[in-house]
Amino acid sequence: MTEQATQIVDPLDMPAGEIDVRFPRLQPDRIYRMMIRSPEVVPGKKNPDVRLLTFKLETTKEAMDTDGKLLHIGFKFVHRFSIDPSGDRTVDQIIVDLGLLLQCIEGKGAKTKLRELINNPAIIADKLIDVKVGLQKEKDGYPESNSARFVPPA
Repeated sequence: MTEQATQIVDPLDMPAGEIDVRFPRLQPDRIYRMMIRSPEVVPGKKNPDVRLLTFKLETTKEAMDTDGKLLHIGFKFVHRFSIDPSGDRTVDQIIVDLGLLLQCIEGKGAKTKLRELINNPAIIADKLIDVKVGLQKEKDGYPESNSARFVPPA
């Protein structure tokens, strides 16, 4: 055996600048069946008076990331939107967003009231939803990340 073959390579013996630290992103412009995880209503970071409905969207099948690498079942990214009017965001836009979310989960005949969802976001936990994934550009110090548009049932 050569000396080189018996050497143990330390995977941590590398300069940090050589490491790809980008967060993986699902390939955009595709529809994925996803599971809703950990839904909650939280105060906004910039304005605590504006609440956000926030939850994780988790893949239900293996998928590829934007670099062509395999993402295993359960890859997650966070989705959030405000449920209180502020700035340019109106009550009508909030109604449409919440209504679309519930229709995508329950179907066109969804019976859940929007207020029920706001008061108890856990009612959408572990529900399946079809999501058209996009890419949100780097913004406010946050790196490029996935975005979601919900696909209503046919």
